[in-house]
Amino acid sequence: MAVKLFCYRKGNSILHRIPALIKILFMMVFCVTCFLGGQMENSEEILQKWVFFQLLYCICICILLFFLGKGTLSSVIQMKWVLWFGVLVTAFRIYPDYKNGLLAGGLYTIRFFFASFACQMIFETTSSLEIRESFEGVHIAFCKVLPFMRKFNLAFVISLAVTFIPEVFETWNKVGLASRARQGKKKRFFQNLMAEMTALLSVLLGLAETKRKAIQNRGYEV
Repeated sequence: MAVKLFCYRKGNSILHRIPALIKILFMMVFCVTCFLGGQMENSEEILQKWVFFQLLYCICICILLFFLGKGTLSSVIQMKWVLWFGVLVTAFRIYPDYKNGLLAGGLYTIRFFFASFACQMIFETTSSLEIRESFEGVHIAFCKVLPFMRKFNLAFVISLAVTFIPEVFETWNKVGLASRARQGKKKRFFQNLMAEMTALLSVLLGLAETKRKAIQNRGYEV
């Protein structure tokens, strides 16, 4: 099962040309604004006017990101994973209060969809190298003001954290494509899924070990 969620897509759109640091900071702020108001448990809280304005704002931002990044239908289809997750969350919320649970779960799903879609468009238009270089630039600037910061490789650590999710899905995509090429037209969903998950775990462990050695080679203890 090939998954392209949060994977980099080459292009020359306006969003591609915006500096990576600006996009990452915007993504973090937008995700926070998507969930402003916290967890709401009853219809009186959920159906407030400001909540509708918040959702309208999120819709407009997502549409803007889609066009600025020259998004594709594939970018939207990949979001089906978010919807399935939202259905699962809603299923746990509807007991014992069906009405309020359904509204609370629906609101969470919509918010999570908008936040995830924004992340999708940002990571689609920002490579791992751009993310790392942007944080390293900030780190160098801090070191000029605070020399003791040279002892800490914060830029590398933060860039690893930020790029963790897209790297997982990029690896899963490669594993899925390799699996489909090997299996051909044979359709053994659960058998193939288990084989892909095993291969994914193995590849990710290898990737983690490679990065650990890279950090050590830079003179940092891990």
